[in-house]
Amino acid sequence: MPQLIDLIDRMLTLNPAKRITAKEALKHQYFQSRIVVKMPRIEQDAQPPKDPPIQKKVKQEQQRSLIDGVKINKCI
Repeated sequence: MPQLIDLIDRMLTLNPAKRITAKEALKHQYFQSRIVVKMPRIEQDAQPPKDPPIQKKVKQEQQRSLIDGVKINKCI
């Protein structure tokens, strides 16, 4: 526990020049006494999710309502 307190204290140092860097933090004794699992590197960019059909239909209906509202306002 004292190792964790030391690490947090060093990460929260106000002066950036004196603050521990990410690389230094990973080499801190706190992490040396723990098992660290390395995650596989993802080489490709994630694609944004596609709209599910129901959301697409709702979006279309909202757009139609907005267009109809504009048409009504022009007629008034």
